Amino acid sequence: MNMLLVLRSEIVCAIILVLLLVYYWIYGSKTEKIFFRVCLFGLTHVIFDGVTVYTVNHRQTVDASMNEVLHMLMYLSAICFGCEIFCYILKNLISSESLKKYLKFVRLPVLLYAVVMPFLKIVYLPGNGTDYSAGSCTLVGFAIVALYNIAGMVILLVNIRRAEKTIITGLLPCNMFVLLSMLIQLSVVEFFFTGAAVTLVTMGLFFTIENPAAHFMKRAYIDLDTGIKNKNCYNEDMKRLDAKYFSDEKGSNLIICVVCDLNGLKTVNDNYGHIAGDELIRAAADVLSKNLRSAYNVYRIGGDEFVAVFIDKNKSNVEKEIADVRNGCNTYTDLKQPLSIAIGAADVNDDEFVSVFDVISLADKRMYEDKIRIKESNPAISVR
Repeated sequence: MNMLLVLRSEIVCAIILVLLLVYYWIYGSKTEKIFFRVCLFGLTHVIFDGVTVYTVNHRQTVDASMNEVLHMLMYLSAICFGCEIFCYILKNLISSESLKKYLKFVRLPVLLYAVVMPFLKIVYLPGNGTDYSAGSCTLVGFAIVALYNIAGMVILLVNIRRAEKTIITGLLPCNMFVLLSMLIQLSVVEFFFTGAAVTLVTMGLFFTIENPAAHFMKRAYIDLDTGIKNKNCYNEDMKRLDAKYFSDEKGSNLIICVVCDLNGLKTVNDNYGHIAGDELIRAAADVLSKNLRSAYNVYRIGGDEFVAVFIDKNKSNVEKEIADVRNGCNTYTDLKQPLSIAIGAADVNDDEFVSVFDVISLADKRMYEDKIRIKESNPAISVR
């Protein structure tokens, strides 16, 4: 009964991690396995953390070799957890193809530790209320986790402006907490805080980034055909931007709206079918999202209609990105007809606007004027 009281935190942590594993397995992505491994190694560490609390305090009845192996598995699972957290950071910041190339190097310290750990020293010392393990095996393990942790924080800080806000707000505090928990554990060795820290970090990642409910909500704002934001997201964002930038301080921020319309979609649909038309739409979405790089968001608001919104961006830079879109259309050579997009832009300084929708309306008018110019300069292009 006394040991159950000692191990109550490990038992609670193990239950939480098992529930997260089950929930994620049912509702999470079946292709992205890194978070699943984070949970799995976290659970493994909590289990061995609890087991070794027992074995280190019952060395007179537990075989010495068994006790040592159990401690090595506890250290190794903690290092695997730290490694997978670092991989999780990379997964959210770089492409899948690049991630595959880096993973074998990222996991090399884990393999090296697994090879040398039988030759590292583990000693058992009496502490305040409980015995604990120490020695070079412990210190090297802490050093490797700290290396992963610090490298992860550096990468997050370097990408703080480029990465999604939820990635930074979810991962940076978790990494800072891991580092803090290691310092606490090194300062108060009998605290046995690592199991609880692993659980809290995993829960933090789950609720800030991996929560399936958040994924479903996010999908509600994505156009599934093109991968860019859809009309639902557009309507919500415009209401929020209108309330934020067109209230008492209207005009204090430079809002630029760009309305785009794909030329020739009806002709392609009529002559080649809707599959070819869908390819044309995806190409338009691709060239817009790639070249309107500084946009707050790019939205598909209709079959062949798109809107991009820029906030506090230099007007000349936006004009350059629009020119990049026009030039980028020429790179799509495998479509049923040349990719052509009519574009109109307007900003808050063009008129006395009272809402963001007035800016969009003027940009829409200029887009139709651009359509006429395109047709006059190249009569072969269908603008319908």
